[in-house]
Amino acid sequence: MRITGTFLLLFSLATSAAAWSGCGVSFRVPKGWSVEPSPKDRCAISISPKRWKQIEAASRYDDSPFAIQMIVRHGRFEPAAEKLQFAKNGKGEWGMPGKGDQFTANAVRLGSFRGWRSRSLLRGFAREGAVLGEQSRVWSQVWVAYLLHDAHGTIVCVQYNQWNPDIKIDRPAAANKILASLTLSSTR
Repeated sequence: MRITGTFLLLFSLATSAAAWSGCGVSFRVPKGWSVEPSPKDRCAISISPKRWKQIEAASRYDDSPFAIQMIVRHGRFEPAAEKLQFAKNGKGEWGMPGKGDQFTANAVRLGSFRGWRSRSLLRGFAREGAVLGEQSRVWSQVWVAYLLHDAHGTIVCVQYNQWNPDIKIDRPAAANKILASLTLSSTR
């Protein structure tokens, strides 16, 4: 019996580093990634691989201070979506507007959550003094944002820059892992 208890304790310690629960949701993160709630808003969560700040700082192109961000809100969907800077397009789809307020959106369903996955094009610039050779100082970013909600008033926004020429981290795969494991939790 003692061995089983020890095993369960070790197992919970080993798996707890790859999971996060709070603000009414739970999710898993890829191995080697960390979760850091904002000091100003505990339900605005940065999810990044270890050493993200050094990786991002070494890039010749500006990127986000996080690899993936999740924001959790509770209440009515439409007001929360607008506060999160989402908008509806002419087809009634919700998305994060980009260059020229344009975006594409697809309806998604993930467990008890449903909503929209949008993609918008943004313009980025190389950092001052970056050695680019023949490359342009201007580059295009594809910003991906999920806006999800459930029947109980939980609204979840997951967003990330899809690609940076200097950062070789598969953010879409990491986001898919997080989204596939997203569930409601008993804590708020």
